[in-house]
Amino acid sequence: SSGTPETSAITNVATVVGGWNGFTQLVGEANGIAYGNGMYVSAGNSPRQLMYSPDAVSWTTVDIATKTWVDVAFGDGKFVLVADNHETLYSSNGIDWIEGSAGGRENNYEHPTQFIRYLGPVGSEKFYLFGGNTAGNKYFWTSTDGVTGWTQQQPGLPPTTGYDMTYANGLYLVVGKLGPGNANTMYSTDGVNFVSYRIGQLTQGNYGIAYGNGVWVASVGEEQLWYSTKYNPTLAEHWTQATYPNLAGNFYQVRYDGIGT
Repeated sequence: SSGTPETSAITNVATVVGGWNGFTQLVGEANGIAYGNGMYVSAGNSPRQLMYSPDAVSWTTVDIATKTWVDVAFGDGKFVLVADNHETLYSSNGIDWIEGSAGGRENNYEHPTQFIRYLGPVGSEKFYLFGGNTAGNKYFWTSTDGVTGWTQQQPGLPPTTGYDMTYANGLYLVVGKLGPGNANTMYSTDGVNFVSYRIGQLTQGNYGIAYGNGVWVASVGEEQLWYSTKYNPTLAEHWTQATYPNLAGNFYQVRYDGIGT
């Protein structure tokens, strides 16, 4: 389906180009989307919780248990779908799904899962699942295949709500809402031990992070974009607020496609 262009893309941090067509089939909240093996998979809430498409235009709903599916990632030849209670499913084609061993559930860490990503140095990528427990502490679990062997990494992370994560230049960056000391970012050089700090004068939180063409870009829900050209931006002063045309609405995600958008 197609519709009137609704959203613009920010390119080179400061230029608006092109437009997007809305897809009416994606009903409800789409919390995450991933692509792999020639298929797009969208995960979200009711009424259409899990959908797949070979072209990102025509979507088909998967008959699946009613849960809040918070995110989906593709890696190691498969999609891994995660629910807010850390339950996971995996699939090679986005259509047929098998129950996996959920990171954290076996330890009764029942705080909602916040995201799952597949990233790391080439040849050493892992699935990263970010969540917490009922005490409010945050945790990472990692798995090489996204199916079994989930390992808890650094326990007791600051209770920053994590929204996104990326890896580049030997640095893992996690961004989220403000935590103690107004931290909204965490970084790690090994993917295990993380240090918190704050990007800019942000009052709401940091929702998206991406790296490309020598630039890190962080998107913020209060109509802000911050960027850094440092190889490893691990200090607040490494970041500068970007300038861009006035746009209605907030920025929640940012991605780099290898072309410049």
